[in-house]
Amino acid sequence: MLAEQVDQSSWDVQVDIDQVLDKISLFGGLSSQQIKAILPHTKRLNAEEGEVIFQQGHLPCNVYVVLKGKIRMDLRRDDNSLASINYIAGDCFGESAVVGIQPQLGTTMVVEDCELLVISRTCLMDIVNTNKELFGMLMMNVAREVSRRLHAVVTSPLSDSEYHIVRA
Repeated sequence: MLAEQVDQSSWDVQVDIDQVLDKISLFGGLSSQQIKAILPHTKRLNAEEGEVIFQQGHLPCNVYVVLKGKIRMDLRRDDNSLASINYIAGDCFGESAVVGIQPQLGTTMVVEDCELLVISRTCLMDIVNTNKELFGMLMMNVAREVSRRLHAVVTSPLSDSEYHIVRA
């Protein structure tokens, strides 16, 4: 699994700030200075079609932002499929488990070769200790994204391509 292969000792990423602001909803409302404060603590991860990022039930360690490509999260209970959610460029995933300190809700698989920006739980804890305003804005953005996703999943038709709920 790719979540276990992220090398936490060599965080280094070079991202065009304007491109990040335009694409990533997790960074909505943040200034370029605030984003610059986060980026040195992130890692870029390339993943190929078919690779698993993390599995349902595993403990969370990172928030992932899709820079390119497509990820699918499948949620299951027992042997029944409950939902599938697709993530594309600009979307984040894994955040609700990290923030909620809960096991991962689903298994994420790379559907289309992708590039991810990885924000570790350690990075978030560093931010809460050094910049409470920035942490508060990030958490407000996380809450907004989780709320939007929940709303979309609950209200989407079964044939919707981005969200699919299997009702028992």
